[in-house]
Amino acid sequence: MSVEKKTRLEVQKILKKVIENGLSAFEHEGCEVMEFANASFQKADNIVLLNLIGTKRAGWQARDFSPYNARLVARENWIEEQKWQIHCIKKRSTSNANIQTTAEDIADDLVTWFNGRGCDELRTYGMANLRIDSDAVIVYNDNSDLYQKRAVFTVKIQVPKELTFEQDVVDAIIPDVEPI
Repeated sequence: MSVEKKTRLEVQKILKKVIENGLSAFEHEGCEVMEFANASFQKADNIVLLNLIGTKRAGWQARDFSPYNARLVARENWIEEQKWQIHCIKKRSTSNANIQTTAEDIADDLVTWFNGRGCDELRTYGMANLRIDSDAVIVYNDNSDLYQKRAVFTVKIQVPKELTFEQDVVDAIIPDVEPI
């Protein structure tokens, strides 16, 4: 895993591990975490899907010029904010409906996880998420013959990135212009 510039798949792998730890902490056994691949998952049950819906640069952190092996190396640091949509899908059977966990329960537990221990776990990888509003969970009903629900919320993760390249000089470049 690259420390300097985590790719989308590296962040997804970390996020998957953090979600699995959260599901385990809240005792949601049998939930599978995978990448979002299709808008309509028919007959899916106990599944959490990860979908990267956007990235933006949150800002520059630092710029550094330093000698390295008789060369001048430039290093740029910035923070990239990634928006990950988390989909929790759960079937609801008609029998024992009172004691069954719903998709909303799983989503609410994951929001709680990301607002506490999950954020701390992301920090061990050099990343962190912004606080999630507990009212931001949106619930969709499936109109198929199987009664399943999809609870969706968004996690904004700030990922530090670094670019290192060789720099010739750090002198100011004066344009070659004729005086007026």
